[in-house]
Amino acid sequence: MTQSEVLNEKIPRKESVIAIFYFALHVAYLVAAIENELLHEFLHWVTLVIIPLVLIFIYRRAIITNSTFTSTLASIGLSKSRMRSGIGLAAIVGIGCSLLQFAISESATEMIEVFSSGKFVILMPLAFGMMLITAGFTEEFFFRGILQTRIQALLKSNVRAIVITAICFGLYHLPYAFLSPSWPSKGDFPAALASALSQGGVAGLILGWLYVRSGRNLIACVVAHSLINTLPAMTMIRFEG
Repeated sequence: MTQSEVLNEKIPRKESVIAIFYFALHVAYLVAAIENELLHEFLHWVTLVIIPLVLIFIYRRAIITNSTFTSTLASIGLSKSRMRSGIGLAAIVGIGCSLLQFAISESATEMIEVFSSGKFVILMPLAFGMMLITAGFTEEFFFRGILQTRIQALLKSNVRAIVITAICFGLYHLPYAFLSPSWPSKGDFPAALASALSQGGVAGLILGWLYVRSGRNLIACVVAHSLINTLPAMTMIRFEG
């Protein structure tokens, strides 16, 4: 698929209303009831992938006579024609961010222990695979595939769409940062807001740029996101296993 074909894909501007409204509902849901850890990833598939995809598909079928499920997926960034676009760049971005995270992370000591023990040979691919089918895919599906594309269709600006979606991605992490006991900022709203925006917001800017740079290939963002999360997930598997 050429760049002009990507840019000319039909994304009704009113879909942005659905996407933004659904984002607000999802954050409200998180504030009301942070997901149980055991149900966390299953609920992400339901709330960030299945429900918004169904809503967008139904809306498109109602207003675009030749709309299909395949064209809906293509509007999100899932199509055979662009499956490999930007994958190399995604690997560079993901590994680079992962190394930077390693350098500044408070859990760097635990990561070093995993590498020195040799267990990383098993834990690293396991963690990467786990991220691919959990947060890496579900969060990118909604935030880059649905929300960013619909905001771009509304504002006709990639830069503004990237920035606004990145802010939303940061705010999405706020309920976790403020309410979850696994975050050091639990109960401290200013610290939680700063933590959510500094982590989610910055990551959102990087992933949003990658999405545009790869020609709107969602898989590129999924790969980069999964690589960024691999080292922290590797230590979690080690200490929970």
